[in-house]
Parts: sequence; C-alpha cells; structure tokens
Amino acid sequence: MSRIDLDALFDQLRVEPIAFSECFIAPAWALAFSATPASGLHYVLHGEGELVLGSGAPVPFGPETLLVTPRDTPYRIQARSTPEARTGCGGVVAVTIDLGQPTLKRWQAGSDEPALKIVCGHFRAIQAGDRDLFGALDAPVVEHSGKDSVGSLMPLIRTELSGNNTGGRTMAAAMLRQVLVILLRRGLAEQQSWLGALDLVSDEQVMRAFSAMVHEPGAAHSVMSLAQLACLSRSAFIKRFQASFGHPPATVLRELRLLAAADRLLRSRASVEQVARGVGYASPSSFSRAFTTRFGVNPAAYQASAEE
Repeated sequence: MSRIDLDALFDQLRVEPIAFSECFIAPAWALAFSATPASGLHYVLHGEGELVLGSGAPVPFGPETLLVTPRDTPYRIQARSTPEARTGCGGVVAVTIDLGQPTLKRWQAGSDEPALKIVCGHFRAIQAGDRDLFGALDAPVVEHSGKDSVGSLMPLIRTELSGNNTGGRTMAAAMLRQVLVILLRRGLAEQQSWLGALDLVSDEQVMRAFSAMVHEPGAAHSVMSLAQLACLSRSAFIKRFQASFGHPPATVLRELRLLAAADRLLRSRASVEQVARGVGYASPSSFSRAFTTRFGVNPAAYQASAEE
C-alpha cells in the first residue's frame, strides 16, 4: 500500500480513550484484567515484568515498553519476584474494567514498594466503515519505545483524564491518536509481523479511490468516477469496496464529508453554506439534515458550541 493510501487511513482514524488507570504492582504480585471488548494499552514507567495473555506463555518486558493487548481476551501483568520481596507475600488482584467509567482509577497489587509502575488503559481505534483497526489482533504487541515521545504522551494522557480539565477527554484522545500513529509508523518501518493482524484494507485499487474521497471530500465524486480511479468496473468496485469497508462507497463518502464538515465548522469561521459547498453538498438544507442526523445537532449550533 502506498504512503498516500496509508495517510488516508490514518487521517480517518478515530481514537477513543477508555478506562485509563495508574497501576502499581509489588514484587511477586500481579494484576489480572478481565476480558473487554476494547484493546488494552499499557506503558511501563518503571520496572520489569511479564505479560501473560490468556493461558499463553509469559512475555517479558522492561521499562519504557508499550504493550497492546487484544480485545475479548483476559490477561495478567505481573512483576518479577526479587530477593527483597517478603516470602509468601505474592498474589493476584483481579481487575474488572468498566468501559463506561471515564475517570482515572488506581489499581494496586501488594503493599510493598511497587516493582512496576504502569499507565494502563483501554481504547478503540475506529476507521472509516466503523472497523476496529486492532479488532483482529490475536497476540500482544510489545514495543520498546525508548526515549521517544510516547514516553511523554502516555503520562500526559493520564493527567488529562485525572482531573476536571475542560476538554480533557478531547486532549487525551488527540494524544492517544499520536501514540498509535507512532506505533504504526514504527511497525511499518521495521516491517513488524503484528501488522499483519491489523484490520488494514489490503485492496490497493479500492484504496486508490478511498484516498481521493479522503483528500478531496468536496469533489464531484460518483460511484462511476471512483470505479474509474480504481481501474475497476462499477459492479466490481462496489463489491470490493463493500468487502473492504463494510459499507457501500456512497455511505462511506457521506460519512467522510460530514466528518470533514464537522472539522471545518470547529476550525474555521466559514459560514454553514460555505462549509456545505466545500464538502460537496450543493444544497445547504440537505447538508443540515444529514449533519443533524449524524451528530444530533444542526451545523450552526455545532459551530456555536465551539465558540463558547
């Protein structure tokens, strides 16, 4: 897949941080996380330990490591035992994740000085067509981040979610998106095997049309013109696009246009009519109806809310 096509996918990646927490694990202790329908994301601030996915073998990790765990699978994070740890003091603390809980929590295993300090969280990374990018992941991702920006972003995400900061979740989502793009960029550069488990669209011809939709949402696209870009017949294009994104081309194009409109309403002082025409709607009234259906508020009110 070309760099332009990948950029189109990343441009449309919507990231939602869920249930972030601070995790402190004493020597010989562990936190056991229940299975959830969201992927796990953990950054090791301090210490060495092991990640055990389901009944699999332990995967060792050290400080400054970023761990991604698959959805719908229980896992355990455990600290390595040390000679200093009191004999017989180890154990496992069960953690049940509440995906509806937005506030930052603290989880602690053992009363001794923590051997592991980790920023723990769960997330969803949704692409066009409501596909979960990490939904098909079946093995953990273990990446040593070193001194790169991931090490500063993860604690900042924790900080944004820990208080009542205005726009805290918006800031956290933006920073989490950066973390995932850094992870994906590194995986592509190093040709990591875990990329093959991600739900990336592999149809290059379809991606050629999708890129045009992303980069030029206001252009006079039609199914026929997009099929021509993909060098496919109309019927073959519709079939392969649906297979890739789970929705017909017109549905995805409408979603891309409305997302682009929402972004422009927030970031510019253009009128609703100008925004509508800029994303390919000839009729402001039809744009307003579609926007209201998608976001639950009309474009003028959506724009006004950003100015308050």
